Amino acid sequence: MKIALSLSAQAQVYYHGSDTLSDPTTYDFSKPNANRGTNVAGMYLTPREYEAKSFGKHVHRFTINTSKPFLNRRSKISPAMQRKFVSVMLDETRYKKDWILEHLLPEFIETSKLPDISGLGKRDIILSGGFDSFLDGDHIAVFNPKQDVNPL
Repeated sequence: MKIALSLSAQAQVYYHGSDTLSDPTTYDFSKPNANRGTNVAGMYLTPREYEAKSFGKHVHRFTINTSKPFLNRRSKISPAMQRKFVSVMLDETRYKKDWILEHLLPEFIETSKLPDISGLGKRDIILSGGFDSFLDGDHIAVFNPKQDVNPL
């Protein structure tokens, strides 16, 4: 599914703003990030330079190399994602396994809407399905910046 990542979109310039990183492709997803909250953990890029400036004084320009983005509420949920969903829900919530299997998992399969869990948990679920990025409107979160973006 290459809806937003057609060849013309891949050639489009995206921007990332940060106050703390001189090279955003070296980002450590395991450390806390004030902007993330429960957003999917990844290096977020926007097609608007002015917006990137609102996230930090250092604005970097990139093109993207991703080919299989996860689209919340639209992507197909694979069996591997279902297994990871159950595992993450057990680790990060107080839900009992029966409730997850009988209620939450079927809803996730039907809607492909990511639950309200940590950004790292969401990222793990997406990665387990073979996706390489997350589309959030016209923003994209890449999971492996060293190979998913090209600095300009």
